[in-house]
Amino acid sequence: MIQVIVERDSVCMADDGYAPNEKKFWLDDEAQVYEIFKELSLSAYLPSIAGNNDKWDCFINDVLVCKFGKNIENPNYTVDETSKIKTIGHFNES
Repeated sequence: MIQVIVERDSVCMADDGYAPNEKKFWLDDEAQVYEIFKELSLSAYLPSIAGNNDKWDCFINDVLVCKFGKNIENPNYTVDETSKIKTIGHFNES
């Protein structure tokens, strides 16, 4: 299993109280990149963004994998969305 640890910036002062805004979940060893966004979409982890052109940048091990705005269901991938998570960047095996 791969433990996914997601951390996002705060979007307003009230959100700062939850900083560092971390979410952890597990995916199968063979999980693909798109499965992270499926999980995040189901969990309502990401708050709405008020601005029209604001984007979330999403990284796996310091590698930009996608950008998306208000609609997490339509991420703009910078890598193949079916890439296995474990093949992106450097993972710390423990």
